[in-house]
Amino acid sequence: MFMLIVLAALSVLAIGWTVVALVRDGYRPGRTDWSRLPDARP
Repeated sequence: MFMLIVLAALSVLAIGWTVVALVRDGYRPGRTDWSRLPDARP
């Protein structure tokens, strides 16, 4: 029973820290620098 409680507590902590990491990751859509893309014309 003790191991089940420890596993449940770790699962809750893992879910919480995953949410925190997703909020803090800093991903924001950026503008495309069209001058850096390869020329599409043959």
